[in-house]
Amino acid sequence: MAVGKTFNCADLNFAPDDLVLTFVVPAPPTGCNQKCPSCYIEQRKLEAQVYRISPALSRLAPLDYSCFIASVTANASVAAVAVQGVEPTLSLDYTRAVLGTALQHGIPSALVTNGMALSAEVAEEFVGLQLGDLTISLDSDVADINDKLRGVPGARDRTIAGVKAAMRHPRFAERLFIASVLYPGKRAYLEGMPRLLAQLGVRNFGVTPYISIGRDTRGRMRQSHADIVRDLDVLAEFSEREGIRFVVDDTFGVFRHLEDGMDRLMVHRLKNAQKLIRLGPTGAVSIGAGVLEAVDAKTPIWKPSDEAPWALLKRLGLEPRDRQQRPNGTEVRACNVVA
Repeated sequence: MAVGKTFNCADLNFAPDDLVLTFVVPAPPTGCNQKCPSCYIEQRKLEAQVYRISPALSRLAPLDYSCFIASVTANASVAAVAVQGVEPTLSLDYTRAVLGTALQHGIPSALVTNGMALSAEVAEEFVGLQLGDLTISLDSDVADINDKLRGVPGARDRTIAGVKAAMRHPRFAERLFIASVLYPGKRAYLEGMPRLLAQLGVRNFGVTPYISIGRDTRGRMRQSHADIVRDLDVLAEFSEREGIRFVVDDTFGVFRHLEDGMDRLMVHRLKNAQKLIRLGPTGAVSIGAGVLEAVDAKTPIWKPSDEAPWALLKRLGLEPRDRQQRPNGTEVRACNVVA
């Protein structure tokens, strides 16, 4: 097992100025098919808040997402493109637009899903779109626990069916991750996960600690830094016994205060989180760790009718310092993409 290694998304060799484009696709009228308390999109009220701020905003179309990728790629180096919410398998027209445009421009792609609607047909389509990394979220091997955390009866079994559909394709044999949230004091929820992954043939297990430290209203300690690292160490040991690669997901470097205790663990972290851009369906744009913050009146908004994608990057201060760093050396104002 690798020890103390920090690696980039998809183990890509990112250059310092490379951009990572991530997209939130809109939920259908019925909403997401899970109700997770740890969902950052729900906590940020990503769509609702932006609409409240500006009710006149209209939802972006799939072609707008394609145009955004094409324009940025023509003028800057893009290391990867990802779809990370609300639930990509419920808004396939948007997901196809993102993955298809990434493929068209030779950009590695990634996708995060809860797996409940990941049918054999959808998995086959993702293979055709040459999806790179596929992450499926599951918060316990025990059905009752997972289903309570995910807010939907039968969620565990449907997610496992999605994992099996994906694992039928050699493309995902090495590149499928199961992602779990480590809740405070609930390490036992995840102790059986490495064995389940081994049974499913999945080789990668990613865990994100749900940080709740300090004291509660009664003055009792919620969770110490040492507790978090101890739980991660135990899960890493269980994973190693099953031949599973265990990874702590720290994309934005928010766990840097734990460095002294994490030198034994493999950590997933972006070299330059400030080069990550997330675009939501209302045009709300977040940069770096800003994707974890609330959407408010100060959140930048992209309106395709008013502003070219490259002009947006200029406004956000993400334009390469030297014009010659751009692949084509010229701005692209119009998008000619296949929807």
